[in-house]
Order: sequence, then structure tokens, then C-alpha cells
Amino acid sequence: MNTATINILDVKIANITLLDAVANITAAAKEQQRLSHFAFVNADCINLSVTNSGYKAVLDATQQVFGDGSGIRYASKISQQPIADNVNGTDLYPLLCEQARAEGLSIYYLGGLPGVAKQAGLRSSKRYPGLKVAGYHDGFFDDSELDSIIQQINDSHADILLVAMGAPLQETWIAENADRLKVGAAIGVGGLFDFLSKSVSRAPQLARRLGLEWFFRWINEPSRLLKRYFVGNPLFIFRVLSWIDRNQIRSVEENRSSNSAEPSKPVSKFDHWQDFQILEDVQKKYRNIESKPRHSNRRQFSYWRQTHAYQVAKRAVDIMAASVALILLTPLMLLTALLVYLGDPGPIFFTQNRVGYRGRLFSIYKFRSMYMNADERKAELLSQNESSAGVLFKMKHDPRITSIGSVIRKFSIDELPQLVNVLKGDMTLVGPRPPVPSEVEQYSLSERQRLDVVPGITCIWQVSGRSDINFEGQVKMDIEYIQTRSLWRDVQLLLKTIPAVLTAKGSY
Repeated sequence: MNTATINILDVKIANITLLDAVANITAAAKEQQRLSHFAFVNADCINLSVTNSGYKAVLDATQQVFGDGSGIRYASKISQQPIADNVNGTDLYPLLCEQARAEGLSIYYLGGLPGVAKQAGLRSSKRYPGLKVAGYHDGFFDDSELDSIIQQINDSHADILLVAMGAPLQETWIAENADRLKVGAAIGVGGLFDFLSKSVSRAPQLARRLGLEWFFRWINEPSRLLKRYFVGNPLFIFRVLSWIDRNQIRSVEENRSSNSAEPSKPVSKFDHWQDFQILEDVQKKYRNIESKPRHSNRRQFSYWRQTHAYQVAKRAVDIMAASVALILLTPLMLLTALLVYLGDPGPIFFTQNRVGYRGRLFSIYKFRSMYMNADERKAELLSQNESSAGVLFKMKHDPRITSIGSVIRKFSIDELPQLVNVLKGDMTLVGPRPPVPSEVEQYSLSERQRLDVVPGITCIWQVSGRSDINFEGQVKMDIEYIQTRSLWRDVQLLLKTIPAVLTAKGSY
């Protein structure tokens, strides 16, 4: 069994793929020596584990905990613990059925509204001929029926028990009855039966790939899920950022206590970019918060206010705004994709390595606006570069741009796919534009300050003239933003971006 884990808010999550998870469950089901408890957790579950010590204890005692959803992926990314896969119940279930059918394992369905578990089992047996459905029972029963239900499960000789009661009830129920249940593996599956019985529709595949399944679910159940997504998700991000910061400070203290003879150095995860002036200033001002105990509380609050509070609010706005924008702009994006292909058959999207936060490379997404051989032709056009500084390459009448490309570039439609970059966390809505690596190689130390924040879709110079502003002016405006940024400033720049895009001033 693959036992690799990551740690999110002190919950150990299995760092495995969907196929690994299925293999682990079926292996446990075949043993039948003792019940193996498996659980799925998303951002809401992690929030529950922070305030519910009983639920946290149950998660700690499970055989494996699987990470489900974009919240877990984001937390793993910012805590520098890359997670192998999004192991969620609805994607795992078909693979589990296929494996159970191949190995002759039977499944019992417990939970949901009256009739839902039965429909889930019947539909599964029809979809996977030969799958053994051991039995089913709804989740509406009281303590007086408990012994009878457990006896039914045991008499069915089920190998796998799926419990759909919602977290934390389903995990607690499995843990409390583990010694009485004669099944190999038990899994809390939340709302899985609703999807299987078709009583609730799942988000389209495209929405799931973009990490927007939560938005689709909220549209279908707005009152029930409003608090979870619009309060719980920002709270989860805040807790993760605070938890990371506490761990970093603890690491500094442990390093100093074990190596007190040597002068301490600022701890940074970005060793390759220590020459950033802003990074050095922030470290000198805030990192050694214990060096002057008299004012430690004031400095800690200042550090939190200028970093975490703003970052949490900014990230929450990014996620909500980008998600809504992608939904609303889907018709325009589909039309653009068609026109791009008709204008010059080939890939619809253009991806390119860009330099992000403190030098990290990532792939940026755009609608392709140039002919397929644009990169080869660039070398021929370098002598016609109209950028005075020479760092950027700009031409008002670039012959490499297609006819539809000139239109979508003029109104910044080509940049709409970057909303996906925003959801992934590589970019933010407001921030300096991400440069290509060849440009960064020419940066002076002062110009590298642009890389000390997460790059964005729009910023000051994008609403002040765009490409009409030379490189030195762009750097100056980006540094001005970095030094004065706030949530209100971001809102103002977003509002100014709308007329800037519509008038297309300085766009080429």
C-alpha cells in the first residue's frame, strides 16, 4: 500500500492517484480480517476538523484520507507539497466498481434519502453487469434500528461498505461501529448516492477540469452551500496561510536553538531570488519578530496585516471573480475558439513559459493570435523592434498576427484563458504582467522587484496606455503598485480596466 502523505492543517492526506486509492480499498476489502476505514476530505471537511476534535481524532485513526477538490490542491501548492491527484468519490467510484466486478467483491449502500441508496445500487448493477450489490438501506434510522441494520450488513457478506451520511456523521458512524461491522473496507462518500441515483446532476466535464464544480453545485443548491463556499473557502485559505506561517516561524526558532553559535539567516523558500531588494526589506523588517520582544505584538500584527490579511482577501476575490467570469464568458470564448481555428487551422490555445512569483516558471494560457510559424519569423523581425528599451519585443503592425488575432488582441479577448491561471494560483486578477524568461535575464536588480508579487492580468500601466508606455514606464508603474497595493486599489484598477479594454487604447 502506498503510504505517502501530505500534511494540511495537521490532517495527513494520502498523496496517491485514483488508481492507487482503488487498489488500496480493494486490497483491504479482500483481507476481511478487520475493517479498514477510508475517508475523503475537502476544504469544508478540513475546516470541520479544526473545530471538531472528535472528527479530527477519527480522521487521524483512518486507514487513509483522500484529498478531494480544488481547495486541497491549492493548499498543497502553497504549502509546497505537490499532491498526486484529485481523489474524489465521484471519479473514484467507477474505477472501484470495475475493480470490484473483476475481483468478485460486493458493495453495500447505506445512507441518503429513502429510495436513493436502492436506486444507486440498481443503477450501478445495470451499468456494471456482474457487479455484486450486497444490499442497500437509507440513512434515516434511529438508535433502536442500529443493531438490525448492522446485522443486515453483516448477513449480506459485503466486502465494501459505502456510507453516505455527510461529514462528519458518516466518519463518526463508521468509527463507532467498526468493531461490529464484518466488512473489509468502509468509506464515507457524502453525496455520491445522489449523483448515482440521478437525483442531483453533476457539473459538466469542462467545469470539473477548470475546478468549477463547486460553482455548479452552488447554483443547484444556493441556500445550503452559500456559507460553505463563500465563507468556508476563504476561511480555509486564511487558516492554511496562517498555519504555514506558524510552521515557518517554528522552523526558524528550532534552527536557532540547535545552531545558536552561528548567526541566524532569514529563512526563505526562494533561495534563487535572494537578491530582490523588496524581499530583503521585508525580511529585515518582519522576519525576526522575536528580536525585540517589547514591540513583538505590534510587529506581528503589522506583518499579518500587510501580508496574510490582504493575501487571503485577494485570493478569495480572485477565485470568486474568475469563476463567475469564466461561466459568463463561455459563449464568447467558444466563438473565439472557432474563429481562431477558421482563421489559421491549428491549436486554438497558445501556451508559453512565463516567470511568476519570485522567479517560478509557469505556463500561461492565451487564445492563439499569431500564425503557426510566428516564433520562427520573430528572428527576422528583431531589427524592427519598436520597444525603446529592447527588453520587450513590440510592433504596431506585426505581420505574424492573424486577422482575427488583431481583433482579439485589440480588445484583450486573447487573454481570457488566463482566468484559468488565476484559478490555479499562478496569476492574480491585478498585478504586474508575467514576463518571459528571456526578458528577465535582461532585468536589472531594481527591475526584478516586479517579480516579488504574483503576476496579474491587469495593473496600472494596462489602464494607462498599455503598449504606448515604454518599458521603463511600465517598471515604474509596477513598482508603484507593489508599494501601494491594497484591496481597494485592486478594485479601482479592475473597474478602470473595463473602459481601457473597450477603447483599446495602446493595444497592439
